[in-house]
Amino acid sequence: MTVHEIQEGMQFVLKRFDRFYLMIDALNETPHSDEVVKTLISLCKQNAKLRVLVTSTREPVQGQDLIFLKRMSERVVNSDIETYVYQRLLTECRFKSLNPTSQREVKHHIVTSSHGVFRWAKVCMDQLSRYRTVRDMKAVLHDIPTTLNEMYAAMLFRIPAEDRGIAHEALTWLCFSLRPLRLRELAEAVILCEDDTFLDNDARLADPVVLLEVCQGLIYSSYDELTLAHDSIRTFLLSDWIRESKMVSEFAVDTASAHRKIMRKCLTYLSLNDFASGPVSTEDQLNARFIDYPLLYYASQMWPIHSERFDLQSEDENDILAFFNTKGNPNSGTFGTWVQLLLKTLDLDTVHRTEPLYYAASYNMVQILKILLRPGNSIDINKRGGRYLSTPLFVAVWRGNLEAAKLLYKAGADPCLRDRKIPSDSYKMAVHRHMDELVELFADSATPRGAEEPQ
Repeated sequence: MTVHEIQEGMQFVLKRFDRFYLMIDALNETPHSDEVVKTLISLCKQNAKLRVLVTSTREPVQGQDLIFLKRMSERVVNSDIETYVYQRLLTECRFKSLNPTSQREVKHHIVTSSHGVFRWAKVCMDQLSRYRTVRDMKAVLHDIPTTLNEMYAAMLFRIPAEDRGIAHEALTWLCFSLRPLRLRELAEAVILCEDDTFLDNDARLADPVVLLEVCQGLIYSSYDELTLAHDSIRTFLLSDWIRESKMVSEFAVDTASAHRKIMRKCLTYLSLNDFASGPVSTEDQLNARFIDYPLLYYASQMWPIHSERFDLQSEDENDILAFFNTKGNPNSGTFGTWVQLLLKTLDLDTVHRTEPLYYAASYNMVQILKILLRPGNSIDINKRGGRYLSTPLFVAVWRGNLEAAKLLYKAGADPCLRDRKIPSDSYKMAVHRHMDELVELFADSATPRGAEEPQ
């Protein structure tokens, strides 16, 4: 959901309560923090019943006169760090070999050097736990980097040269994937090249678990789902500090470039030769595709969303249009395969009859919609598609895709065409979803632009 959509939902919910408490943790971890603060201030001004508590590692740049700031005390945090370190020293086998004097030395050094940064203390303890003798622990204790950036840089620097390419790919995907990735998904992503037309076992990692070894301490695995070990790793990889580093600048990432890389790799994956034949006709064949190609589910669901996270270059536009144009190939080609994977359906009539415009509207692919709706392109803007034979405008409104709906309406889409599944039209659905801006835009269409469809 967009911040605007959340704001609309909040305004609707707030009407139902005498007092409403909203807790937002780690505001600094979203790239939209300024927009979120602006929205929260607006909501608070409009609703005296709303109470908001926000945690963040940095102060907001706006609304200072309206926000009560409570800074955490380093002394209090250090007390928590001391408890944490003491508990690990007592309970973990590697540390039990330390005598009481050595344990006190470790605890004192980590607590006094952490300066209230809990993450630094944890990484420090993790690093110490790797050593097998007390002598080695003591030797490394006073050489541990003093800042979190230096700590992460040292971890990256230890990655062997031959593994750095894979490590960089893995960290890029984990920084910007739209959900946690499974190990087999990430293993496919890191070995995929944009010019690949097929994949076999010769190209794949012999054992995907090697990714956890290569990126030790930087990746967290839980029930086969992988994420960055901590959001501060993403902050570090995006920082000016790493770009200016002489040791590990090759690991620096850029938000727009990363989303572009992931989108293009997803399109490459969906365009492999094995999928050019179009959708399959049996459940066993469909399941086999997902099993044999572990990244298929992510690639089919997420590439449209990644495409809206950066400004498309002409190369990207051409490649996406070429991907859409495969619908004209026998059996709807690669495009048909994508639609089948997207819907997980064996209803091939739905796959074949639905046009790219419908899915661009469904996914709020604003940049692609602008291309498809350019004058001169032969587009039936009201052509129905999808499982329920909806118009592109209706599915855009149904999903709350404001920008897509506005583009379609301005290009001539009729908001009064009734949906075949739901006894409603785009205008009524916009009213139902409280999309006030869209309702106002539709206001001049209280009667259809053309003859209303027979009911």
